[in-house]
Amino acid sequence: LPFHWLQTWGPLWGVAQLDVGVGANNREVVFNEEGGIAMHDPAAAANMYAQHAGFVLPNRLDGTQGAPFIFLQITP
Repeated sequence: LPFHWLQTWGPLWGVAQLDVGVGANNREVVFNEEGGIAMHDPAAAANMYAQHAGFVLPNRLDGTQGAPFIFLQITP
């Protein structure tokens, strides 16, 4: 039987889209249609039914991209 490890909760280093972590107080991220991590924009129709992935750790306030660390919150 092959071993399979899959992280569903906690800190994770991940490659996200460029706009993730840029906006002040905009830390929520979702999985996009390609399986990547994208910023959650409630005004965008594409994100309306996107699966919640977690939030950015930490959120930079100076307008630059935050660290590529995501706190995963996928329900096991």
